[in-house]
Amino acid sequence: MRRKNYSTPILAVIAIILGLIAWWLMATQETAVNKNLVLKLSETEIIGFDIVKTEENQKIEKISVQRDSGNDWIITAPVSDITDPETISLMITPLKWLTTPSIIKDVSDLSEFGLDRPSLSVTIKLQKGNPVTINFGAESPIPEMYYAQVAGRSEVVVIDKDIKNNLSPKLSYLRERKVVKVTREQVKELIVAKGREQVYRMVNHNGGWLLIEPYRVERVANVVNAIIDGLNTLWTHENDDDLDNLSKYGLDQPDYRIELKLTDGKSFSLIANKIGNDYYMLNSLRPTIIRQKNPEAFNFLETGIQDLLKRKP
Repeated sequence: MRRKNYSTPILAVIAIILGLIAWWLMATQETAVNKNLVLKLSETEIIGFDIVKTEENQKIEKISVQRDSGNDWIITAPVSDITDPETISLMITPLKWLTTPSIIKDVSDLSEFGLDRPSLSVTIKLQKGNPVTINFGAESPIPEMYYAQVAGRSEVVVIDKDIKNNLSPKLSYLRERKVVKVTREQVKELIVAKGREQVYRMVNHNGGWLLIEPYRVERVANVVNAIIDGLNTLWTHENDDDLDNLSKYGLDQPDYRIELKLTDGKSFSLIANKIGNDYYMLNSLRPTIIRQKNPEAFNFLETGIQDLLKRKP
């Protein structure tokens, strides 16, 4: 008499039981997380931030950033400038799934938590619907946590110090610190001038770079690429947003002038002047005077000009 093989149905039953256990654990965990969920916003929903900080001396600082028509993030107050992508990412990322380890309900006195006069208010503007404001108060007994409240809600929560700091970056960190951001492939024409000396004009013709002014030299791609790469290394240490100060930094008669025409039809220029050990620069796309504390910042351009001079017919 043949013995029946019960192993297959037994394994199937075990698999079903294990599956049910896994589902139950996941459902339980999801429920626990949702109980402490503060915000859940997708990156595409968020179109702006209004940040209001109150310092210990009661000085108030206001910063606003938003997406522009091209979906790029820009600063609109207290200055106009482009933003640092990494800083914006740090602001947005925690809002995709912001949870709290502690919720305090039935709060009658917000002053107990420093929320009657918040030290920080962050208003998150959304693509659709009303904006969401998070108010931050005093530091909680839980290490590295701050009391917070979503405006319109009665409960008080605690939020990690790092998240609070990321939602209120310093203006200098929020601004794009690279002076120029352009790839080799984007440039179709490059013009370089040193002081009142000769202007050098290079164009990309049929995939190859030519110097066409003040004399003609073929195959200057190595010079062009080195200049573009050098421009991308320029950095911001300080900003002066008063463009009436151009002459103060010698930018009315700069040491260097660089113009770039791009493949998409756009163009911009960069002027730079050295005072002492520092360079002061102005990118025509950004309404701010940039200071870089590096006396060798433009060595790459000097090297490029010398290379072109060596090739003079």
